[in-house]
Order: sequence, then C-alpha cells, then structure tokens
Amino acid sequence: MQLLIRHPECVRALVAHEPPAFALLPEEYRAKAAGLIEHIYSLYRAKGVQAAMEVFSGGLSAGEDGERMRYCMDTTRGDEIRANSMYWFEFELRQYTSAALDMEVIVAEKKKFIPAAGATSGDGPGVGPIALLAGKVGKEVVRLPGGHISYMVEPEIFANALWVLFEKIIKS
Repeated sequence: MQLLIRHPECVRALVAHEPPAFALLPEEYRAKAAGLIEHIYSLYRAKGVQAAMEVFSGGLSAGEDGERMRYCMDTTRGDEIRANSMYWFEFELRQYTSAALDMEVIVAEKKKFIPAAGATSGDGPGVGPIALLAGKVGKEVVRLPGGHISYMVEPEIFANALWVLFEKIIKS
C-alpha cells in the first residue's frame, strides 16, 4: 500500500490481502492490537521465536495457516530461518502493524485499490483493517480462496484466483 501511496503512477492495480494495518482501527481495538503485538514481541525477547509464534499464530491465524506459520518460523530448521525469524520480530512485526497510511491518497486512487481477504478468514483479526479500508473507499472485500497465508498453504489455487481477478481488472 505504501507503493500506491508514494508512487501511484507505478501501480496499475493493488490487491491488498489482509494487511495488518492496525493503525486504522478505532482507538479501543487499536490499543488492544498494539498490546497484543507488544506482548508477542516481549515474549520473543524473553523466551524466543517459538514461544512468540505460538501466541502470534494462535491469536491471529488458526488451523492450517497457524501450523504453516509456526513451521516457517521454526528456528530449529536452520540458521537462515533463525535469522529471518529474528529479523521479522525485530523489524517487521511492530513496524507493519503500526504504520500510518495516507487515506487521502488511497481514496484518491481507489480505482486501483482492491481490498481482499481469505474466504476462510471470516471476520477474524486479520480482516478488520481491510474491511475498514474497503468501507473508506466504497468497495466490497474480495474473498480469495483460503485464509491469511493461503498463498503458502494452497499456492496454485490462490495464484489462479488472483490471476482471474487481475484478468477482470485488465478487461475493465
């Protein structure tokens, strides 16, 4: 979304799939989300990646999504995964979820903006921000197959659905 905000001339279409844009939530929910993220980060610092991922994946993504998240961040699988996991906790978890978005630009570029969520995500925590964004630009949330990380769990099915969506955009 930052690319659309900063360089809209470079974007033909943006499918925003369950972005963790917690800064857009109403104050009460934003405070709860920030508290959860800080708890997860503190747990990571105190007890390590695995303990923090149990809470993160359990609270934000259940079922196969949660299992896949924990597997991908399993630091016992090698030094590269350990380094990537630590980088994610240090430089992505808190930063992505608290990033401010320039809603004026997103609204101005709403023709290019496609709000999306996983069909199995329901109305879970990952869907709240995109539902709010969809409302602000006057669009419905497009439901793609699977959940929050369906691009990893069912990559071919997700990619095919995304392809169909882009074909519709190109034709319109």
